[in-house]
Amino acid sequence: MKKIKVLLFHGFMIHDRHDLRHLKAYMDENPLDNVEFELVNLYDRKVFSSSKNKNMKNTVKEIILKNQQDGFSVVLAGYSFSCGVASSLAKELNLSGVIYFAPSIQLLKTKLFPLHLKNAFKAVKLRIKHGKKKADKIMEKTKTRGIIPLSYHIVGAMLQNKKTFKNSIPYLAFRGNKDTFCLDEDLKFIARKSSALFRKSITNFGEGWDHYFVYKEEFYKDYIVNEIKYFLERI
Repeated sequence: MKKIKVLLFHGFMIHDRHDLRHLKAYMDENPLDNVEFELVNLYDRKVFSSSKNKNMKNTVKEIILKNQQDGFSVVLAGYSFSCGVASSLAKELNLSGVIYFAPSIQLLKTKLFPLHLKNAFKAVKLRIKHGKKKADKIMEKTKTRGIIPLSYHIVGAMLQNKKTFKNSIPYLAFRGNKDTFCLDEDLKFIARKSSALFRKSITNFGEGWDHYFVYKEEFYKDYIVNEIKYFLERI
């Protein structure tokens, strides 16, 4: 029986509300047969250039190739903007499957573009008020240092990877019903572009399931983990 490694990508920021560490912890405690989950940092927050699209992809490629050499069939799990990174790599390397959590594809039709501008403005305002040295310390403490180049690179990655959703890789997609960063039309866009034999999108109608549903305890209960299991068994 084949071994599967699911590589879990984070979203815009690497912290509690933006990555899949809670899913990883849950799956470690409730393992699936022949399936392992691994968290992947797409960029180094202290190295601005590491968040460029090509650099993030190169980082993941090394991890994918190592796992394949170790005998794993690799599945990528993107969250938010990184769903585009996942689709791009899955297409390029012809991987077994991809899972999309709250895939963010639109910029102008959602609050994403204004949010990135707001983050950049906050950073500029801090530097004006406190000076570069003190502002950098404040942003380091709040884990927002380098927010301007990061925002720029993330927006670039979204634009570059949008076309890669046109592929034949089996996929499973999840969206919270209160999500304003991932729209219902985003899931429809992926479905239109995909020519995969296995395609499934799920919008959860639980109360308050917004873009950050990945860190909520109820996410791991009932049918969602079962959907992941069902998906992995059939690809």
